[in-house]
Amino acid sequence: MRFLFITLICIIVIGCAGNSNQEDRKNFYKAFDAGNLSEAKSLLCNLEGKDLYQCAEALIKEYIAVGDVQSAISVYERNTPNHCTTYQMKFKSLHSHDDYENRVTQMLYDALINADDFETAWNYHPLDYDDPNYAGNGGCYFSYISDVIIHLCQQERQIEAQQFLDKHSLWFLKNVDNGEWGKSYPNYSYDKVVRNLQSIIINEEY
Repeated sequence: MRFLFITLICIIVIGCAGNSNQEDRKNFYKAFDAGNLSEAKSLLCNLEGKDLYQCAEALIKEYIAVGDVQSAISVYERNTPNHCTTYQMKFKSLHSHDDYENRVTQMLYDALINADDFETAWNYHPLDYDDPNYAGNGGCYFSYISDVIIHLCQQERQIEAQQFLDKHSLWFLKNVDNGEWGKSYPNYSYDKVVRNLQSIIINEEY
């Protein structure tokens, strides 16, 4: 009899929790669908698990759509702070929910480049190694510079593209040519990188 009573209590508690989660999700989408993004953001704190990540992703996408990239970043960093790093994204076992990090960081990266916030964009580019300044991330940094250059050149801002290349190609001089492990990555020597990236600007390879 006691066992049946305890089981009944557990069923009631679980049922109430389920109803509460459904209600919290319903309240979020009510605010979201009404365009009240600030209220929707505040309601994220009532969600957890799969609901939290699905709603956070929807809100991030909407913030980006209306041009509020900083609020999108805030949702990712503050409302879902337990996400894996841009290096850990390589390992599916560390993902929070259904590749949430991969999709969201790609959205943030693209949005930041389109907003000309290039320095912040690098924070959301996937890494091959944990230390962003390790020579082994040369391919990642090359891809990042290339994305920025193409973005600028497509807007006929070649002078800015050249300035960006001049400044950021020094990463390879420091971390590859003169870095402790740089000799292991000869394809990303300063001269090779500059030559390849320079061709994008000169030959209009975009």
